[in-house]
Amino acid sequence: MKKTTKTTEWNVISALAEIVETAQFSALTPKFWKSVDEPIKYLVEKLGLTPKQVLIIAILTDIGGCVTWKDIADFLNIRRINVMTLTDEIDDLIINKRWVVNAVSVNSYRGFRLANGVINALRHNEVFTPKPIENLTNSEFLSTISSYIEDNDIDNLATQDNHIKYLKSIVKKNTQLPICAEIENLEGLQFLVIIHALAQYYFYGVDNCHINSAKFSNTATFTFRREMSSGESKLFTSDLIEFYCEDGMIDTDFYRISDRVRDVLLADFTPEMDRNDCKQDKSLIPPESITDKKLFYNPEEKMQIEKLASHISQDKYSIICKRLDEKKMRKGFTCLFYGTPGTGKTETALQLAKATGRSIMQVDISEIRDKWVGQSEKNIKAIFRRYANNLKSMEVTPILFFNEADAIFNNRSTHADSSADKMNNTIQNIILQEMENFEGILIATTNLTTMLDPAFERRFLYKVEFKDPQTDVKAKIWKSLIESLSDKDAHYLAEKYKFSGGQIENIARKYNMEYILNGVVPTIDVIDSFCAAEIISKAKYRTTGFAV
Repeated sequence: MKKTTKTTEWNVISALAEIVETAQFSALTPKFWKSVDEPIKYLVEKLGLTPKQVLIIAILTDIGGCVTWKDIADFLNIRRINVMTLTDEIDDLIINKRWVVNAVSVNSYRGFRLANGVINALRHNEVFTPKPIENLTNSEFLSTISSYIEDNDIDNLATQDNHIKYLKSIVKKNTQLPICAEIENLEGLQFLVIIHALAQYYFYGVDNCHINSAKFSNTATFTFRREMSSGESKLFTSDLIEFYCEDGMIDTDFYRISDRVRDVLLADFTPEMDRNDCKQDKSLIPPESITDKKLFYNPEEKMQIEKLASHISQDKYSIICKRLDEKKMRKGFTCLFYGTPGTGKTETALQLAKATGRSIMQVDISEIRDKWVGQSEKNIKAIFRRYANNLKSMEVTPILFFNEADAIFNNRSTHADSSADKMNNTIQNIILQEMENFEGILIATTNLTTMLDPAFERRFLYKVEFKDPQTDVKAKIWKSLIESLSDKDAHYLAEKYKFSGGQIENIARKYNMEYILNGVVPTIDVIDSFCAAEIISKAKYRTTGFAV
């Protein structure tokens, strides 16, 4: 353990650096605390934090990003259970001092990170001053809770108790606002739902997904869901929540703030929504974030893709929709990309979005099916509902994208005896109904057309089959991915191996890895060996490939 240098000329950064260097692998022994007594005292006085909070800030500053309990334990060389002694200190940093916020790591582990602005203040040897959360206007209150939910990547408000505590503290500090005075005594699921509904002011509100994922007992969740579905919950009887209603149809699976909340409790609030802001829906991928990639097609596919790209271009799409509407025809552009794995179906959808300047709302198929009875069906409805709201709120029509959709766009069972078959049939019927009335642009990809229910075929306006690339197309793919190949070698590889674009990309990655590791450009013989290994792997393990 490093011995502290005695000095009286500390600044914030040098004191934090001294603490963090000494703390690593220290196990927080008394010897450690004694050795950092001087910089700790300096920062306690300078920053207004406790000694343990100074240590936490030092660690978060040094590691950066989202720091989990395990990260802290590994850094200090102590057991995770011993790190829990810092819980109260971190709670205070989150809820009261607001130097720290909850966060999610790239591996989806829950942790913490420094609040925005902390690092900048420390760099300038200043004390961080968070934005005030008391005496807010209605507009500031809604903005504060919405930003907190977005900044902390909260899909539902029950992911951590700290979220609840912090949001309740905001409400209690703003009881001068009628809405806060009305909801400050709400607890548990009632509080979660109204907060989410307020945060989603611009959109459809909340659905049962937020209730099912809450950390409450199954009995409490079931009872609350029943009360919500029947309209018996206090949220309804107090006229805080209402069922979502569109075109005269009430949907009892979705809730939003009531007209009384909008018109009375939030009377002085005028929404000013940026219609181009894609941050409101995190499943939206803006076109500028899609990497530009050149794709090669067989002549027939190329003609179909170019025609589709022309139809959904921003200058022609609105004209086509207007004329279809005048003729009382459905305006939805529904497209199916099907065929061999690795032939570019997924990448084509992404490149179409980029070329036409459209955001793409990619559906995570794995999150649709749920253990709760009836919830999978509601998840499907929620996807189309969210897309419909994105469609209304954005100037440029986004694309709804179901990748590898064979998991849900499949055959219905004629003899649905099991609950799983019944659920599957219900999901298919919901999708078919949604597609019948669909407005916007939908693209689905699948490798398994034999599993596609015939009822889906007429719902897809455009059906593009992606076949294995022809020899001259494969040669172009080889040349584009391995630029050092001669035309002769590219055609040799294209003729010898019946690879899809995805498989050729695999070989190109191995080629580049070999060059990076050894500093020598792989010869055609080495590339040949990579190709042979790809064939052996496929034969041995019977892989079905992957969509590109």
